[in-house]
Amino acid sequence: MQTITAGRSWTDTIQAASTLLADRSDTWTGMSGETVTGAAVARHLDTVADLLARHGWVRSYSDTDSDGVDIADDESMTVKDMLRTVLRIARTLVSVGDPRLTLWSAMKQASRSDFSDSDTHRVAERVLDALIKARTGGSGYVSHDSWSERVGRTRDDIAALLAAGADLAHQHGPTA
Repeated sequence: MQTITAGRSWTDTIQAASTLLADRSDTWTGMSGETVTGAAVARHLDTVADLLARHGWVRSYSDTDSDGVDIADDESMTVKDMLRTVLRIARTLVSVGDPRLTLWSAMKQASRSDFSDSDTHRVAERVLDALIKARTGGSGYVSHDSWSERVGRTRDDIAALLAAGADLAHQHGPTA
């Protein structure tokens, strides 16, 4: 197995990944039993890339987790201090939080768009997994989610994977 290095082109990986996908009879079939076109998968992956460009990418949500809300319960607090504490907690609870998305959450969000669905999402996952498997030489199950959460992974790594996935889908996916 090899480590993926930044800057290395995914172009040489597309053909090897398409061979892996061709070995599965259900590659382009969603859980509904219907075929998903390469164009639909490419559009899904392009949408994921757009979401990550717009909202930002985070390796995992634990990167931004806090220890929670600190609630003082000092009996000597004045009513004014208590109200300030309640207001601070309310602001914390209703705040938007970190707008960045993980690859997993962006994939899920894209599947809820007007032109995508859970079938397209699942086939897009297969495409990404095949690319990573072809690139790393991994054997057995390979997960794009686990790959995207590895320490040291960058936004550029994710963007390159998504672009390669869209290219693979356009080049090798069914047209109807």
